[in-house]
Amino acid sequence: MERDTYKPGRHTKEAVSFLRERVGEERFRLIMKSPDSRRYPYVAARLFLSSKDWHKYVWIEKNGTLDGFSDPELPDS
Repeated sequence: MERDTYKPGRHTKEAVSFLRERVGEERFRLIMKSPDSRRYPYVAARLFLSSKDWHKYVWIEKNGTLDGFSDPELPDS
């Protein structure tokens, strides 16, 4: 089984906004208190998002928006 390797994209701000939207403002503030979460927000995204939302986060980070995102094989949670 081949595993995908995460590679950061250029649209970190947009992806972090998606993370904030998904986890809520209060939880987001708590998560971002950690210097590591601020430096590597994708780690926080991987920990706190569902599998489908993680894939959306990665898509946004690479493309800037969810336009064109479609993966019916991913579960909703």
